[in-house]
Amino acid sequence: MHKSAKVITTVFLGRMYREHTILCGNPQGYFIHSQDFQTPESVIELIKLCVKLDEETDPGSPTDLIIVNNNVDHAEGNAFLDSLDGKPIHSGKIRILHRENSGRAFGGYNEAFKTFRDEYDFFVFTEDDILIKGDGYIKYGIETLLSDKKIGAAAYEGISNEGADGRYHNRNLHCHSGAALISSAVLGKVYDKYGSLPYCKNEDQSYENIIVEGEIAFTNVIHKLGYKLVHVESMYKHYTYAYDYMRGIDVIQYKQINPKY
Repeated sequence: MHKSAKVITTVFLGRMYREHTILCGNPQGYFIHSQDFQTPESVIELIKLCVKLDEETDPGSPTDLIIVNNNVDHAEGNAFLDSLDGKPIHSGKIRILHRENSGRAFGGYNEAFKTFRDEYDFFVFTEDDILIKGDGYIKYGIETLLSDKKIGAAAYEGISNEGADGRYHNRNLHCHSGAALISSAVLGKVYDKYGSLPYCKNEDQSYENIIVEGEIAFTNVIHKLGYKLVHVESMYKHYTYAYDYMRGIDVIQYKQINPKY
């Protein structure tokens, strides 16, 4: 049986506030998500929610949860994560990594793959405030990948030809937020060719560099290797945004039905 890991990167810093999830991308969808995690304490509560969902959800295949901490020496947050290490969840266990705070989520994704690449057949990547959920979400992702050897990434959130806010137009196809299931074999090809999975290594950790070198590049390099990026085949929408979820809100994925990209 296949073994998978869901990778979440977190950091115990306050984030910007955004009340509503809004449109972006090409094709347009609701991918600039709401958020209200403005204190380290609220991030701890967010991680508790992530863990609760993975305790309750059957992913359909053995799956560990890897939480990567972009370490800012927040004592309470670090101790909280360490208390989770090894804790059982529905179909696996929790594993904790601490690393330097650079490259945001995508630097954390690289750290998790570098550390555990030989232990898992598939990896799912998601930001801590984008919840990949719903029974069978790993099973459906694996089935999607295995349905065609030319598929390199199965996106949960969405696929776009441009970055957030319509910027970086035609920088090529990518999965929003890097939220996708990808095989270790394909990730290994990327890692071995580029020396890492894509993330911003620039000293200038600006928003633009994070997006172009991180979010866009992360799955675009898979596309450049000749693989297809597709949506996870399922009748269900297997993601939601944490702040929307906490308020009982579930937005649609795309503005139009059957979008083309």
